[in-house]
Amino acid sequence: MERSKASIRRAYELAGANGIRIAISCVCFEVWLLLHMKNSKPRPFSSASELLKSSDFRGFLTKYKLPTNTKSKMASMSLMKELVTLERVKQAKKLAKQMNRDWKQIDPEKKPYELDSYTNVHELIDDIDCMLKINSQ
Repeated sequence: MERSKASIRRAYELAGANGIRIAISCVCFEVWLLLHMKNSKPRPFSSASELLKSSDFRGFLTKYKLPTNTKSKMASMSLMKELVTLERVKQAKKLAKQMNRDWKQIDPEKKPYELDSYTNVHELIDDIDCMLKINSQ
């Protein structure tokens, strides 16, 4: 679901004011998924619809014979099994860090939610991994 920039800004500021870290993926969560599919950073997208209609994204869906008609079907187990491999997650983390670093150089004044392509889902994954390691000791 696409949210207004104003509501995302409010959530971001409220979380920060209360010491809460949040995961953001702009323009939509699928930018994080797209990083699993590519060997280079994706181009910026102006909307979730544009990303979902892109040849890169639709090409991946076609390659793995996944539904291409609705965003809601993106959560299929088939897609997750293809994406969630250690190698692909490492690649996605690397590309996310590079993409975010590039944006900070281009426009250091913008907040993450103002960018066309940004994700820090990899930070959430790292935090979860850290918690799991601590709890397993």
